[in-house]
Amino acid sequence: MELERLHLAAVQRAEDRLSAARDNLESASLAQVKSESVTKQTYMVIDQPEIPQVAEISTKTMAVNFAIFVVVGIFLSVVAIAGGALLDRSLRFPIDVRHGLSLPVLAMVPTAKPILVAATADIGVASTSTAVVTEDATLQPQT
Repeated sequence: MELERLHLAAVQRAEDRLSAARDNLESASLAQVKSESVTKQTYMVIDQPEIPQVAEISTKTMAVNFAIFVVVGIFLSVVAIAGGALLDRSLRFPIDVRHGLSLPVLAMVPTAKPILVAATADIGVASTSTAVVTEDATLQPQT
């Protein structure tokens, strides 16, 4: 009896060690799979990039694309300018006030005239003097 009990205890210990070893093996397998998964999730080069030997787009294609972009840009600019001018509701001329607002024009800002004009004194003389334009549009030397 004592022998059987010792034998059963030894078998029980061996079974416990075997189950612990199986658990450790399973843990090691899971750790290995996890590390492989982490390795695969990092950057992995599938195909090495190569420097092209020949241009993919020809010069003619690039010139045509550039011309198309220029034409479309000019067209869009013209459309934007024309649209801005058509949508502009500002009053620019006296007739705009009379017809648009049905009001009389009380005053206008006069058109600016040039005030200072450079004139030479005599032919052959390199000096210049500043003259003032008067109302009757004659040049008179400034003192």
